[in-house]
Amino acid sequence: NLLKLYPRAPHSAQIRASGFQPPVNLTYVGTDACKACHAAEHAKWKNHPHSHAMETLETVAKRPSLRQFDGECVQCHSVGFHHKTGYVDDVTTKHLRDVGCESCHGPGSGHVAAPKRQDLL
Repeated sequence: NLLKLYPRAPHSAQIRASGFQPPVNLTYVGTDACKACHAAEHAKWKNHPHSHAMETLETVAKRPSLRQFDGECVQCHSVGFHHKTGYVDDVTTKHLRDVGCESCHGPGSGHVAAPKRQDLL
């Protein structure tokens, strides 16, 4: 699996949070973790093409095919592919498949754990 061989760097939010006292280890949690507090946004996302972004690589992209195994394509069709704790493959990180909340907002474990803490947004 070539996707596992791609280098992973910390997201800027992960770097910032590692400097907190005490340090916070931010990880990607997946869009379903946002659903409880952001139900309307989650419902809108479920009906948006972003929620099926990897499927586009698997079924629509034909020339060349197999783009779901090309990191240059996967980085835009998944969550956090080039970052630590981001998408690796459908076996180990299926919850990060497709474009989701954390594609723009960054790793969300801190926000899920402490939603009112402004420095973790």
